[in-house]
Amino acid sequence: MTKNSTLEHQVAKSQTLATWIASIVAGIALVVSLFSLHETHEARMAAVRDELLIRARRPMGDQQVNIKKETGTVHFGPIAVPWEVLLSNIGNSTVSITGYEVLEVTPDGQLMYSGIDRGIFSPLNNQAVALPLTLEAGKSIRLSLLLGLNPGPSAYATLTESMTGNQKTLPLIAIEKLLAKKGIDIYDNTVVPMLSNGEINGWRVEKQGKEQIFLIKIHTARGVELAEMTSWYDLHRF
Repeated sequence: MTKNSTLEHQVAKSQTLATWIASIVAGIALVVSLFSLHETHEARMAAVRDELLIRARRPMGDQQVNIKKETGTVHFGPIAVPWEVLLSNIGNSTVSITGYEVLEVTPDGQLMYSGIDRGIFSPLNNQAVALPLTLEAGKSIRLSLLLGLNPGPSAYATLTESMTGNQKTLPLIAIEKLLAKKGIDIYDNTVVPMLSNGEINGWRVEKQGKEQIFLIKIHTARGVELAEMTSWYDLHRF
């Protein structure tokens, strides 16, 4: 082998090594770039979060309540009450509400669902609301969630004793006054009526020992689940 051919061989070998090193460097750069893009995507997704504030309370006043007469001793929500729910988007992005659940939390911590959820409606026209719902950042929406209540035995007997059919609708205030005359509330807690000129204009609950506690869950398109607990005597205002 001549001196020139040896030199050419060394040059070719150096060029091959340089090409190989360049390929490795390019590969590492590509991996770093992809990792950086992934981190940027993850950071962006972390910054876009669904933040909803849920507030719920039972109705008051002349809200219409449906009473269903059932036979037997076990009832599954025979009194349908339109619970008020206010959803507020307190985040910085639009939220898509894709579903909801309503459960009852029993005193021993069990979750019950039979007969509770009767649908979700608009309080403006009482029409059923179709999901998903889109809620822009900084906006709120008021919904009516129809819940099936299990009243106390005495309250249920009082409300159904004069029924000629299987169902009737009464304003909530009329129901509460009727029960107050019997000295009870809808869950058979003891009530002291307040009279004015022989008419009941108020009542005082002696002990709120019996009531249902509901857990309302809201699901969003980004997989976020938010929850709020509410009960009959949880009377905070929106």
